[in-house]
Amino acid sequence: MKITFVTRNLWGGGAEKVISLLAKEMTNLNHNIEIITLQKANPFYDIDRRVIINDDFSSINSRIKKYKRIARYLNNSNQDVIICMPEEIGVYLRLFYKGSSRFYTSERNDPRIFPTSIFGRILRIPMYKKNTGLIFQTIGQQQYFPKKIQEKSTILENPIDISKIPKPSELREKRIISAGRLVDQKNYSLLIKSFSRINQIHPGYKLVIYGDGPLLGQLIDEAKILLPEDSFSFPGKISNILDEINKSTCFVLTSDYEGLPNVIIESLSMGVPVISTDTSSGGPQSIVKNGINGYLVPVGDVNTLTDKISKLLGDLQIGKQLEMDIDEIKKKYDSVSVAKKWLNFISY
Repeated sequence: MKITFVTRNLWGGGAEKVISLLAKEMTNLNHNIEIITLQKANPFYDIDRRVIINDDFSSINSRIKKYKRIARYLNNSNQDVIICMPEEIGVYLRLFYKGSSRFYTSERNDPRIFPTSIFGRILRIPMYKKNTGLIFQTIGQQQYFPKKIQEKSTILENPIDISKIPKPSELREKRIISAGRLVDQKNYSLLIKSFSRINQIHPGYKLVIYGDGPLLGQLIDEAKILLPEDSFSFPGKISNILDEINKSTCFVLTSDYEGLPNVIIESLSMGVPVISTDTSSGGPQSIVKNGINGYLVPVGDVNTLTDKISKLLGDLQIGKQLEMDIDEIKKKYDSVSVAKKWLNFISY
């Protein structure tokens, strides 16, 4: 099959990582893959050399004109399948696409929040009805939609490249780690506030938040006010984030809303306990087993978050005794098997 993915860019992020892994595995299975990006591609993740990257539309400033041009290109191409992610791209591109290729949209976040524009939300259901199918990450995402949408949809896992997952570290540093875009959605202010309390109960730990984004300056200022100078750092976006997570005591995710974060899957696959907010889409809930391989806490609840982090740090045996189903996680999310599931769904 010839399969075309359409996404914003390849700068880094969850959807981009999923596309890079699916493209690689689908290419290995003798499918022809093209990735169209709305912006300059600038790949952060490794992209198989056999994959075609097309960012020819990035110079078009008007969003509507951009989608029309991409639709025209796809109308005149001979691809078998089009997969759009995230959801906004699927909504707007479907409005203009008139071809006969099988057309799928993959929801990557909380459908209660995204698309953020009123126009996009009005268009979503009628455009989804025109799709061949929908791909969700969680039951919570799927159940948000009407039955007719659910009936043409499926739930598919995010892939991870198990060959790049480090073996669980025998020595964990006294670090609480988080990683992601420095934006409001991730609510790192909650984590900083919680750590200011943790620092008083369990001195000697360091809070490390990896990633870049528009809130970097604001978050640094908040940390300077609430935390000792040597107890936190913001190293930016790095390529070896898995090695850094593997050295840490635990991974903490404080998002107000999410899809299914890749970083949770990767952390647990290295045996690193995860403490996560229990977001409404059910993403973290689908993999974090409360009290077994980590803890789920209510969104925005600094008291419960602090309690669970403190519980983990207060008795490090808890972290060691948590039932880390590493082999089970790797088997479920292995990019080879996950790509085959995606192919099975889009092949009819």
